[in-house]
Amino acid sequence: MALESFAFNVAEKVLEKVTSYAYQEICFAWGLQGELKKLEDILLTVKAVLLDAEEKQASDHQLRVWLAKLEDALYDAEDVLDEFECENQRRRVLQLYGTTIKKERVMTHSFVKESDVIGRGKDKENIIRLLQDSSDGGQISIIPIIGIGGLGKTALAKLAYNDERVNNHFQLKMWVCVSENFDIRNLIEKIIKSTEDGMNYGVEKLSKMEMEQLRRFLQEIIGDKKYLLILDDVWNDDLMKWNELKELLCTGANGSKILVTTRNNTVASIMGTTPTYELKGLSNDECMDLFTRWSFKEGQANQYQNLLKIGEEIVKKCKGVPLAVKTLASLLFLKTDESYWKSIRDKYLFEDMQGLKHLRTLSIYLCKSLISLPQNFKYLTALETLNITRCKNLNLTMEEGKDDQDLARFRLQKLALVGLPKLVEFPEWLLRGSTNTLQI
Repeated sequence: MALESFAFNVAEKVLEKVTSYAYQEICFAWGLQGELKKLEDILLTVKAVLLDAEEKQASDHQLRVWLAKLEDALYDAEDVLDEFECENQRRRVLQLYGTTIKKERVMTHSFVKESDVIGRGKDKENIIRLLQDSSDGGQISIIPIIGIGGLGKTALAKLAYNDERVNNHFQLKMWVCVSENFDIRNLIEKIIKSTEDGMNYGVEKLSKMEMEQLRRFLQEIIGDKKYLLILDDVWNDDLMKWNELKELLCTGANGSKILVTTRNNTVASIMGTTPTYELKGLSNDECMDLFTRWSFKEGQANQYQNLLKIGEEIVKKCKGVPLAVKTLASLLFLKTDESYWKSIRDKYLFEDMQGLKHLRTLSIYLCKSLISLPQNFKYLTALETLNITRCKNLNLTMEEGKDDQDLARFRLQKLALVGLPKLVEFPEWLLRGSTNTLQI
């Protein structure tokens, strides 16, 4: 295949990903719609250039060097988009196992039990160091903490907020959960109410104040104190709104700090005066520690080694996101039925097959609750080895899948079906497309 044709196929594949609904959804949540549109435009241009390149002579050395570099760049782009796909799966965990979806976001508070937070000791020290830094030239420093939902941004902010060194460093501390409603008056009221003077004045009186009165009251409370303000869970990416609020906060002593938590890179860029602090996922060991705390009573985990092994598989699927670990672990608390644990593990495995389309080997073992393979099993077109063992309730007839043309793309090399009492005939739909590749 000509190099330009190969690059064209890769570009087309990347463009297909970029224009998919999943990526549109993620980019909307992260405020990257503009960047995604630019990438789409660039890829369309690249495709046009590649079509033109096919008409050039194959011996054009400069052209071939350029095409080779382009191919590498396109593969890098595909890797980045695959990371986006993993992010989409993490979000699905919370959607799949959450109890109730609410229209309003839960308001946060500043209290935290430090022993309940795992794996954030180093991050806490880093944030405290930034809060104590005095090299800001007399300006108020605004420090953004960014990370996907469920990583523990709020927990980290709480750890720093309640540390004794921070208490001693600042004369005034305020905590406000901003969420999606970035209304200036509402935020000023919240900031005032988070102070002792504000609470003593009375919530009802504050609600009757004019905006000018609120401004004066806030600036009287702050005065010339060195203050720390936490703005938790910020979604606003409107620069004008942020500047309006910032003008009201440009008071207080040198060294005052505003700590912002957000999921959105654009928000961090707009608000931050220091480099963004990007929060990473927990290590596998830290996730396992958290998982056992939420799935077993204290001291009981070692009594269930069989369940711990299943738990390790579940934890790996959570990709270091503490909230995902706690959500799944809480479903298993006080439950010691091995089949139930496996059903939780398997339910997540099969819920988003499209995200596993590069999977080459799949083994399904002792899944008593598995009745049928999901309809989107067809996305596993890279699958080479399939091993299904002792799934007593699994029905592989899948009548509704027999006419699905997508199943013809399977290229299985090894197939093992053992201990399937409901298997009454060989699954012809599963073999379609594997006639020439299956090793007998």
